[in-house]
Amino acid sequence: MTLQGMTSRTLAALRDTDRPLRILLAVTLLAGPLTAALLIPTAPTPTEVALPVHGIVSVLVPFTGILLVRGRPRFGAAVAVALVAGVVADLACVAVAAVPHVDAGSAGSGVLAGGLIVQLVSQGVGTGFGLLLRRVWVAVLADVVVPLGLWALLGAVAPAVQAWTTPFAVASRLLVGEIGPQLVVMVLIWVVLPNLLGLRIRHLQVRKRP
Repeated sequence: MTLQGMTSRTLAALRDTDRPLRILLAVTLLAGPLTAALLIPTAPTPTEVALPVHGIVSVLVPFTGILLVRGRPRFGAAVAVALVAGVVADLACVAVAAVPHVDAGSAGSGVLAGGLIVQLVSQGVGTGFGLLLRRVWVAVLADVVVPLGLWALLGAVAPAVQAWTTPFAVASRLLVGEIGPQLVVMVLIWVVLPNLLGLRIRHLQVRKRP
């Protein structure tokens, strides 16, 4: 998918959705640059910029996914939103690294690629909860509480398992440019299985309707 195609899908999502989703989409796209701008006085390295910038954006992106799978799931729009948000966040990171008093050099390609993957994964987690849970507020709450709670629990009792199975642990590695097999395991658990199960449940619900 080209940048032009992603942008077109994102604009289509903005046109074809209700006002709350349009506001959320706008806030999501602005969150990266605003967060990066706040970090300029601290003269951070590119990695130090990427962690908070993509971290904040990855909290908001799945909320858009939850709303985009209400009714007829719009996975194309959800993916486009995640990619555009990731690209905007990456550009913000590069811009901050280029500020004269930030002498850390340009952001590495691994960190930038990791940021895009983080946004795609977070969107996949959001659409999964959106498909599995009918009420939007429940899905939003679950999207925050379940991954964070499991990350904290496993960090206390099984750090090795935490590193392979929780989005936060894998994201922290991606945002320093480390892409490993943990990503595949985590995506299967948090993205592939929930979305397939959610689609199956939706299909069965539609078949039961008179």
